[in-house]
Amino acid sequence: MNKVIISALLVFASQATAEDAHWKPRSIGFLVLEGVYNTELVAPMDVMQHVIGRVEPAPKVFTIGLTKDPVRTAEGLRILPDYGLDDAPEIDVLVVASTTGSRDRDRKDPKLVAWVAERGKKARHVMSLCWGAFLLAEAGLLDGGSATTFPTEWDQMEKEYPKIDVQRDHSFVDAGHALTSVGGVKSYEIAMYFVEKLYGKVVTEGIAGGLLIDWDIEALHYVKSK
Repeated sequence: MNKVIISALLVFASQATAEDAHWKPRSIGFLVLEGVYNTELVAPMDVMQHVIGRVEPAPKVFTIGLTKDPVRTAEGLRILPDYGLDDAPEIDVLVVASTTGSRDRDRKDPKLVAWVAERGKKARHVMSLCWGAFLLAEAGLLDGGSATTFPTEWDQMEKEYPKIDVQRDHSFVDAGHALTSVGGVKSYEIAMYFVEKLYGKVVTEGIAGGLLIDWDIEALHYVKSK
């Protein structure tokens, strides 16, 4: 390989790295399905919404259901999705919260799985909380990388999806395109981490102060891989 080609490749690589460092999402879409768990939906949405007013341009944060019909959370709240699968706008970051049907009903719905696969591949990042990882796994978005889910399902995920390197004893996994969390209150950790990754420490410290979160990214137990 001659010096001209090598120089061109080095320039391209440096430009790509710079673009990655400065990339910011225009849209963050939360998939809300029947039986979604309050914490796995509200925790990351809480953090993402608090980005608005702190950065310019701020991302548009919205919800997507199977349709625009109301869904009921596992704990009984009723949510009216902003969009359905058929009219959802472009999504830079797709967030899949856990539901009571993540391990059976949701991943057996061919239209839903196909939609998640298509939109997830187009998105710059996908993120799952708790059992939401099963829907990402069924859509093939976790193949060849590391991921996690709720601790009681580590063995099941490892058995059913052998292409995934299931990580244990960590709050979340950052595998580049896909980020996965064990869920529960740890859903705040992955969301705060993601915001700091995108917008920096000043923004996350401001959000932490508003939400009264003791925030220290160095104290987190997570895996970062490619």
